[in-house]
Amino acid sequence: MQRNLPQANLSHTLKAMEVHFTAEQEAQLAQIATKEGTDAERLVKDAALRLLEEDARFRSAVREGIAQAD
Repeated sequence: MQRNLPQANLSHTLKAMEVHFTAEQEAQLAQIATKEGTDAERLVKDAALRLLEEDARFRSAVREGIAQAD
């Protein structure tokens, strides 16, 4: 699933990123991924992308609110 994010052009400079989870967190991710019919890596990537999208929407709404208040 391709997502278009405002920060997408920055990803070209980032080749790989490691995220460390506890054994319990890894087990939980694996369990959720299995239920969703995917793998844990895809699950984490999709969640991170959703977080970035929501953050971009939130920041945009804040900027719009500030502009309206001015």
